[in-house]
Amino acid sequence: MNLFTKAKELRTAIGSSSALSIKCRNAGQTLANTFNRAERQRRLRTLKANGHIDKIPNEWQILQGTYQMLFDYIIPSNTDFYRHYPQSPYWLQFLRVLDEPSAMLDPTGLAVSRDMVVSHLLHVVHCSAG
Repeated sequence: MNLFTKAKELRTAIGSSSALSIKCRNAGQTLANTFNRAERQRRLRTLKANGHIDKIPNEWQILQGTYQMLFDYIIPSNTDFYRHYPQSPYWLQFLRVLDEPSAMLDPTGLAVSRDMVVSHLLHVVHCSAG
């Protein structure tokens, strides 16, 4: 891949200055939600009330789930997936982070907005999406 193509991909991923501003705000909100236990509990109660989970996990379980999601699923599946692409998987991941940082900040999805969950689902292949 030539330098012109990479520069174009980089500009596209970053977007306009107004898009970049929105991305920074979204990332800031995601980080704030990550460390806001009350907000996390509110979201978990909503998931339970809607029948998506049976029991609300404790903080240790959430931490363990985050670790397992990242190191036992995301990293290995990305390695397998990107093996079929001629571009560097690191470059493609870098572009994904620039395109929407919030979608990559929280492996559990408990700290991101609904729009970021949708963005993530549209950007990432989920082999077991059922």
